[in-house]
Amino acid sequence: MIVGAESSVSRTEACLDRIARLDPDLRAFITVTGETALDAARAADAATREGRNTGLLHGVPIAVKDCIDVAGVRCTHGSAFFAGNISAVDAPAVARLRAAGAVLIGKANMHEFAYGGTTQNAVFGGCRNPWDMTRIPGGSSGGSAVAIAAGLAEGALGSDTASSIRMPAALTGTTGLRPTGGSVSADGVLPVSPPHDTVGPMARSVGEVAHIQAAILDETPAAARGVTPAGLLSRLDDGVSGLRLAVPDDFFFSEADPGVAEAVLAAARVLEERGARLVTRAIAGAAEVQANMMPVLFADAASFHRERLATEPETFSAGVRNRLRPGLDMTAIDYAERLRWLEAWRTRCDAFFDDEADAMITPTVPITAPVIQDDANLTFVSSRLSRFCWAWAAARAPALSVPCGFAEGLPIGMQIGSGRWQDARVLAIGHAYQQATDWHRITPDLA
Repeated sequence: MIVGAESSVSRTEACLDRIARLDPDLRAFITVTGETALDAARAADAATREGRNTGLLHGVPIAVKDCIDVAGVRCTHGSAFFAGNISAVDAPAVARLRAAGAVLIGKANMHEFAYGGTTQNAVFGGCRNPWDMTRIPGGSSGGSAVAIAAGLAEGALGSDTASSIRMPAALTGTTGLRPTGGSVSADGVLPVSPPHDTVGPMARSVGEVAHIQAAILDETPAAARGVTPAGLLSRLDDGVSGLRLAVPDDFFFSEADPGVAEAVLAAARVLEERGARLVTRAIAGAAEVQANMMPVLFADAASFHRERLATEPETFSAGVRNRLRPGLDMTAIDYAERLRWLEAWRTRCDAFFDDEADAMITPTVPITAPVIQDDANLTFVSSRLSRFCWAWAAARAPALSVPCGFAEGLPIGMQIGSGRWQDARVLAIGHAYQQATDWHRITPDLA
């Protein structure tokens, strides 16, 4: 983490002050752990005075999505079912945050059961986009994204099954990484579709995201692939010279709003100016990924909630309940056929990034943040917003969203995807872009 010169106590107090002033409207947090955060910040400052550095995240205030266990703190999963649930132990990703010296400032708001893309939570209040409070922040990690965009935390953990880190990062003008599947432990995290569930970092800049990712990396599977915390950080300044960056001429751009597509193409040209080679390449079948993965996700989620759906359906919000029920009707044959399609997709992606390109540039989300509405159109809104993110989730591959412009005052995100275990590459590309631009430094006016 890029640790500032100010003390951890002063930085934590500044975040807590902004939470007190702004969060009644923004609703980025479900639980704020102010006293324990200040205790951790004081300990970090004491270590500093003694000449000790406690780790990569020494004294940094971090928010944690409320589907990830933090010992002794309420973990609601954004639901009425778990409104009083207290986690007994830290999830491994949280334990690694603590070991790296982070200050845990609270549990961030989320879409109920991480099962939607709006973070309009019926139990704990709908989260609002700080760029325009009549609009959604995206989801399901909407609270984590808003906490960063509004200066309520310096970094955050989110989770991403199909799009839930990258989509809210794009809609709030922040940076978010969906890491390679299996590179961060998902133990102690609410399951949605276990083969696709991923914990990942969110922050304002790629450099900060890289430090959080290095801290939470599950080194056993990662090291087997040659990925290490030190390697992630040492490669940040690799640049893009000579890299082949695919800019597809398929649905990623044809289905995006013109202002979004233009901003992302302009961002790609910035990378070209820094030495990358832009190539027109597409992966066959990308437009079909969502239709093939969504039923698998529906079935996996319905399986996890099956007893609750049978015994207490009224305790779910209507939107989440209606999205869960189709999963109960999926046959084993249909499920197997979808899995075979997805396995072929992963093989195709592996070959593409071996032979055709080093990374791919696309919009993260086809539109800017939509206005808040009721749950009646939840499935449509979530499906449209996540449309460009499914390809990397299905491939279990890394994808990074970075801010790359605005349309009518609302942020736009560029998505950088690559092959499995190429997390350092996507971070280096994003870092090179942010060294040349200032979009990630622009903050909403919340005066």
